[in-house]
Amino acid sequence: MVKNNKTALAILFSFLFAATILFVLLTVPVSAKNSSGRGVHSDITTFQKNFSLTVAQKKYAITKIKRAVSLVTNSEMSDLEKYYKLALWTNDRVTYDFDFWNITYNFDLYRHQWDAYGALADTSVCVGISILYASVCHAADLPCKFVRTYPDLLDHTINYIPDINGKAYYIDVTENGFFMSEKADNSFGSLIDKDFAYITNLCTDGTFEYGEPIGIVGEEDDMFIRSANIKDCFNRTYADWFNEYALHKNTTKNFLGDYVEKGSGTPGVHYASYRNYPKQFSATETPGLWFLEDFYKNPEEIRSKILARELDEQLVNVSYLKDCYDCEDISELETSVKCDIVIGLFPSLENGEIVPEEHSLLEDEDYTITCKSFDKSKGEAIFALEGIGDYKGTYEFPVKIKPDQVKKVKAANPMKLKGKAAAVSYSKIGKKTQIIKRAKVIRVSKAQGKLTYKYITARKGTKSFKKYFRVNTRNGRVRVRKGLKKGTYKVKVKVKAAGNTNYMASKWKTVIFKVIVK
Repeated sequence: MVKNNKTALAILFSFLFAATILFVLLTVPVSAKNSSGRGVHSDITTFQKNFSLTVAQKKYAITKIKRAVSLVTNSEMSDLEKYYKLALWTNDRVTYDFDFWNITYNFDLYRHQWDAYGALADTSVCVGISILYASVCHAADLPCKFVRTYPDLLDHTINYIPDINGKAYYIDVTENGFFMSEKADNSFGSLIDKDFAYITNLCTDGTFEYGEPIGIVGEEDDMFIRSANIKDCFNRTYADWFNEYALHKNTTKNFLGDYVEKGSGTPGVHYASYRNYPKQFSATETPGLWFLEDFYKNPEEIRSKILARELDEQLVNVSYLKDCYDCEDISELETSVKCDIVIGLFPSLENGEIVPEEHSLLEDEDYTITCKSFDKSKGEAIFALEGIGDYKGTYEFPVKIKPDQVKKVKAANPMKLKGKAAAVSYSKIGKKTQIIKRAKVIRVSKAQGKLTYKYITARKGTKSFKKYFRVNTRNGRVRVRKGLKKGTYKVKVKVKAAGNTNYMASKWKTVIFKVIVK
């Protein structure tokens, strides 16, 4: 009976697994395809965006990663616990960029979604998250690679851990799944492009694969849901998690794999040496200098330049410059820039050792700075740093300057005015104040810019009736107070046009119009 149940369960789970993979393959979005129709992960250059970061961005990412490792791990932890804690830290800090994923990975809108800096500072997708997790593990001296699936089948990137007590594991930090073997439902093990990262040790056990019943609890349950959700782990200790998931001590779960050993078995001892394991794009490496391998396409060249104290563009970090300088000549600009600028080298040398720390340089002791070109018309100057003393090499960088403003000669404002006559009913003005629109009393033509009105006076013959009229300064409407007697009144108003980019403001011009009460 038990054997038959197990056989039925195995068949059911095989069916569910196949259905899951088929669903994933059928629902791979158009966004995961490039212009050739192949998966965007098929282009290896998309995995090298870590290398194109600026010096300041590399400093930010490497510093954050170093800090995370020091806060999250300690020497008393086993390998497994370190991997686990760093996975929690990575998953908790990354925001997935669904917009970028849904718009065909348009790299015109790229904001570092495919590198460690973007994963830490902004948003990311599976590649950036996997690269970040690999870098975090390397900083903790733990072997880890990011690996892609076969792009024509499934565009996705996860991580590969080569050896914990002789066993290899896949981990999907993006999708919240923790350690998963090739046999686990969500690992995509059969879809992994193993040549991409020199994978030779395959995942062959069922570690952390288990089922939770979703039907009626009892012996007849034949429906299970697989889960190793990393979010389930945030509110528990590592010991609780290990007992439940690794040692399979939670009897409410149907674990389908064998007991897994606790990492190296000894806290602080690494079973798998990171130093003997080639990293992503190099068959060789320098022990302890993980940041050179993870963030530089040519680590040996960078290493030699750091040791030679060379002012290379991949190492010099220029900071604290203004966005734009308003200077009339080179001398004034040089003075301002020298006052503001801070020059640092990252990575740098400390007691003869290469370290992921920034070292500040001193003017006239480590370098000289001069302005090589000054172009006010283009709004740009070029400065050069020249290494002196223990430093050598030249580094050039641009500085923005305020360009000369060519004063445009504006034409005179061609505004013309003509007064008109408007009639007001005596019977109405006797009961209520009347409003006359500007267009009925003043014709304005060819005016350039906003108009402003100024009321001067109103007369009938030689007698003033100024108090009976008001003119709105913004729209020129005429307000005629009630009680005005029959007759013709001449109203004097001044008008001014503000001008625009092509025309000057006009002078105040006078216009006289008539208001006839009859």
